[in-house]
Amino acid sequence: MSTKQIIFALLFSLTLAVPASAWPIFGQQVAYLGGTTPNVKSDEVGSLDTTQREALVFVSGNDRIAIPYDRISSIEYRRDVAIHLGVAPAIAIGILKRRERKHTFSFAYTDNEGTREAAIFEVSKEMPATLISILKAKAPSVCITTGEGGPSPCNRSKKW
Repeated sequence: MSTKQIIFALLFSLTLAVPASAWPIFGQQVAYLGGTTPNVKSDEVGSLDTTQREALVFVSGNDRIAIPYDRISSIEYRRDVAIHLGVAPAIAIGILKRRERKHTFSFAYTDNEGTREAAIFEVSKEMPATLISILKAKAPSVCITTGEGGPSPCNRSKKW
């Protein structure tokens, strides 16, 4: 075996060893980051089926998570920095290019058996606006909060 082949084999095996959460999510891909659903593994990549009338469905191979729209109690959208750096490196990189961000949605809901569940998904940077619009239309009574602190727009009746 030549040196080039050995290096290629090592790099290829390292690529396979990296978890799915380390790779960026593109297009219509969605990664299940975790939650209380036992039948789906963390870091599994799939897609969200938003065409169903009754539920938002995450599909990855044979695995499915159905989140009934009428049983969602809360939705949180976050846009976090993907890699945290120190102050100096963050400034240096910020001058050269925009920092990569992860877009996540957290759902708290009750399944069809009455069990309280939670699911966290990472979506591509193109998907939040579309997904938020769909969720507002199909689950209008649920407030979608952002994880950016401050008073929640859902508690408009409270005076801060």
